[in-house]
Formats: sequence, C-alpha cells, structure tokens
Amino acid sequence: MIMEYLEIRFYCKPAMNEILIAWLGNAGFDMFEELEDGLKAYIPSAEFDERNFKDVIASIPEAENIPFDKSLIKEQNWNSQWESNFEPVTIADKVHIRAPFHPSKNFETELVIEPKMSFGTGHHATTSMMAELMLSLDINGKSVLDMGCGSGILAILAAKFKAVNIVAVDNDDWAIENCLENSTRNNSSDIKIIKGESEILKGLSFDIILANINRNVLLADIPLYVESLNKNGQLLLSGFLSEDRQMILNRAAESGLLLQKELSRLNWMAMQFIKVN
Repeated sequence: MIMEYLEIRFYCKPAMNEILIAWLGNAGFDMFEELEDGLKAYIPSAEFDERNFKDVIASIPEAENIPFDKSLIKEQNWNSQWESNFEPVTIADKVHIRAPFHPSKNFETELVIEPKMSFGTGHHATTSMMAELMLSLDINGKSVLDMGCGSGILAILAAKFKAVNIVAVDNDDWAIENCLENSTRNNSSDIKIIKGESEILKGLSFDIILANINRNVLLADIPLYVESLNKNGQLLLSGFLSEDRQMILNRAAESGLLLQKELSRLNWMAMQFIKVN
C-alpha cells in the first residue's frame, strides 16, 4: 500500500521555525525540514485533521498570518527526493551512518540506513544526540527498548553494541516496514519489531529504554517507562525543545529518575536518566 504524507510549507522567518516545530510536533506532525525562508512539516495524510490544524495555528503566537500551502507526497516520490539530498552522517567520530548507495568507510561502527520517510537517519539533532548518549553507555549484554523506533537506527545501533533482547516499537506502518528492512540490511534481524504504543510495555522489563518521540508523549509515558526499567536502568529521552526541559525534569523526578547527562543542539534536547529506586 502506498502511504501518503501531507506536506505543509510555511513561508516565514527562520526564527519562527522552532516555535512552529514545537507546536506542530505536539499535534501529530512527525517530520520537519527547516529552510532559509520557512519550514516544511509532514504528517500522514490519514491522520490530518483540518479543524485541529486550524486550532493549533490559531494558538501559536504570531503564526496566524504566516502563509502556507499544502501538498500530498506519495512514498516513492518522497524517497526519490530524500535520496537526492541524503549525505552520510558521522557521530563523535565513531559511528558512520550512510545509505546503501554510499561507499563504506573505515569506521568503528557503520550503519546502512535506507533513507525513507521514517524519522531517524541521524541527520536530525535529536537522533544524533541519542546516538551520542548511547556511546557513553555500556550496552554489551543489556536488554534495550526503542520506543518510537522510526527507521530503527537506535535499535540497530544497540545491536551493533552487542545488546540483547532488543525490542523496537512504533505505531506507524511505514516506520515498521522501514525498520524491518534496515534491521535485515544491518544483520540485526534478532531485533523484535512491534507495531503498537506504550501499552506493549506491560509485563516487560529492560536495562535501557530509548524514547525519541515528542514532549506530550514523553510526559504521559515516562512513568510507564520507569515501571519497565530494571534497577539502575537507564532512560534516554529526546524529541523535545529546550523550553520543555523543566517539565521533563519534573516528571522524571516524580517518577524516581535521576538526571545523569544532558545534551542540547539547535534548541533540541536529549537527557539521560537512571532509575534510582
């Protein structure tokens, strides 16, 4: 089945991009492309609610008069466009992420990710910061959950670091398909890939949980993640902006988590917590 995404192209000053991303990210838009003269935001067309979109725009400070246009993008059209602009990514000089059509390089760890419209190719600041935090962990032999796995890049990276019992979860059919393809391509077919949301956590436990989603989902699900964390387990979070930092910290503290490390890039944040009880 060909999946369609709705692209909304905003024409505005770059300073408005972060504001738009924050509001739209909490309204179901799951991919963004920042431009010199505005922003492109993407949402599965089947999930787009015109009334909700208008309400969100009306709520954003200074956004009511920003011009925009809408267009549908089919999967194969997006893939051609994405591939033409896709460049390899290097994280901390240790992890090299490339597409199948790029030559292999002599790096300690290399991931081959088919560039499709699934969040997580290493280009976005949240994905690269999550990967950077993972580099500081001892993942060998640990059980790992990747919530909102998208392309599967973080689950695959965990497999490269010799994690065991890796589970990758997403609620999007397109992401699940892409994750399956990428796990096979990277010889990581032992990853268990599940379509679902946080309800799948019941009865499961992990040493490390990775969640690169958005602020509202994180705030709602942090207590569920903690329930599924083993003692001294690590929770890595991203997908939220700097202005959301205190809300995330508060919810984490309420849930018995202690902040270990945090990163910030392009106003996006990533945090590493430990379960202290």
